[in-house]
Amino acid sequence: MAASDQGRSWTTISLGSFILVAGTIVSYLPATQAGFIWDDDDYVIYNETLRTTDGLREIWLNPYSTPQYYPLVHTTFWLEYQCWQLDAPGYHKTNIIIHAASTVLLWRILVWLGVPGSWFAAAVFAIHPVHVESVAWITQRKNVLSGFFYLASTRVLLPWFLETPESEAGRRKTRYCLGLVLFLCALLSKTVTASLPAALLLVMLWKKRRIEARDVFGTLPLFLLAVPLGLYTSWLEKHYVGAQGEDWEFTFAERLLIAGRSAWLYAEKLIWPMNLTIYPKWNLDTSSWIQWLFPLAVAALIAGLWGLRKRFGFGPLVCVLFFGGTLVPALGFFNVFPMLYFFVGDHFQYLASIGLIVLLVAGFSTIPFSTMPLAIQRLAFVFTVAILPILGLLTFKQSRIYMNEEVLFQDTINKNPNFWMPYSNLAEEYQRQGKLNLAVDHFQKSWDLIKNNSDLKDVRVLSAIQDNWGNTLCGTGQFDKAVPHYKKAIDIRPDHPLPYNNCGNALERLGRFDEALPYYLKALQINPDFGLAHSNLGRLLLRFGEWNEAVEHLKTAIRLNPNNREAIHNLELAIWKARGVDR
Repeated sequence: MAASDQGRSWTTISLGSFILVAGTIVSYLPATQAGFIWDDDDYVIYNETLRTTDGLREIWLNPYSTPQYYPLVHTTFWLEYQCWQLDAPGYHKTNIIIHAASTVLLWRILVWLGVPGSWFAAAVFAIHPVHVESVAWITQRKNVLSGFFYLASTRVLLPWFLETPESEAGRRKTRYCLGLVLFLCALLSKTVTASLPAALLLVMLWKKRRIEARDVFGTLPLFLLAVPLGLYTSWLEKHYVGAQGEDWEFTFAERLLIAGRSAWLYAEKLIWPMNLTIYPKWNLDTSSWIQWLFPLAVAALIAGLWGLRKRFGFGPLVCVLFFGGTLVPALGFFNVFPMLYFFVGDHFQYLASIGLIVLLVAGFSTIPFSTMPLAIQRLAFVFTVAILPILGLLTFKQSRIYMNEEVLFQDTINKNPNFWMPYSNLAEEYQRQGKLNLAVDHFQKSWDLIKNNSDLKDVRVLSAIQDNWGNTLCGTGQFDKAVPHYKKAIDIRPDHPLPYNNCGNALERLGRFDEALPYYLKALQINPDFGLAHSNLGRLLLRFGEWNEAVEHLKTAIRLNPNNREAIHNLELAIWKARGVDR
């Protein structure tokens, strides 16, 4: 390549990259001022591993120290905490920068593969509103970070697979090792990226029209990394995160129905990104022929594209298989905790969306509009010019929804008024804000919807709603109304100590001291290290004149929580009383 041509090439790359990054940043501007939402408390706010150097060691060596074992994600949070602690905009800006970098990587990959409309496809990926849930939600750092390493690994490995084996053997070995390292980084950010070796084989099928033995052997080390880490994540999801129980017990036929309808809903939201929200689960009915149309239509589409491969090539088939294959972990075949609330979530298709975006953009780019009537040419031109600004405006608008939990869950209620989950979450947010009457109303609405419109069976969620409802009523001084909710929480989940303690506290505030005592004792029977129950029981024993027993419980409470000022004060009083000194 001549120096002038090379210079023009770098100028084009620089300008194209700048526009992609700038467009991404502008489209996500509202997110730069957003706060923490939903799971961000577990991932950042109350994540003790972010506070100390020893916490960094825990992130990598103790899978149970963080909500999910994605150590590279939590390492980035650890680094950010050292820089800006709990300043939420800093975390949001990092997400946006990573996503912008991924769009540039995607562009260069598509150019290298010779895909028509490469830059346009990357631009659509950059500012498509279906990705707002991944980019504007701090917890979904795992999506954008794993996506970046996934694409980086792809860019490094593709030449190894597609260039001749004889070319620069030493360089090829270095490239392959670097690709493996980047893929491992992707897996350590989120194991949904385990689909990469299968995706590489699909690309080989498209480019070579066959998969060679060399290609299979080349992906084996990737599969050897992906399979055990993916299975380990699945095991943790079940046994540590808690994705097991009646709410996850689906027959294989039901899982097929989930997968079929989910795939089409994801595709619909890519093509028509309106009313993006947290989608409630739908009722599964294996006897309904209408529900079976969805998985059957998926099978028919794949079979049709296979049959048309000689006419259109493998490209369309590969794009559809990439889309569906990358979605597999989120299609209901594996139990994940969010299935408690929903089958479909926009953030699940962050990487998978590339398949359909490339198919649609490349297909549009190859249509011979110049041979068509002038009206159609003008319509195609208007569409081409308008689509990116429209997507950018939709993303800008969607980003505002993630400003805080009140905005997010109120928007969900507006779009899904019969979905119990946002009412419960919004009630907890109102509880934190001190808007207790609003919280009570939303707990009531959530519970009514659960009883009338939901088959939710998870005792943890059901008990927590009743317990939080009782706490809110206590906050309004309605202790008598709170007690039945605590007792309901206990009936639902009798092995959980928290509602026992809270019920005892409410009864104590009502002056029903004898009734309160067994609740504190039961809480401590279930969890002997429940510091707050020790403190409350010590206070109650003081009222009963059981000074020595009060001292023991209050000492335990302080040992478990040295900052419990009430326990410290009551311990001093109990010690004086035990010595016979009247203060």
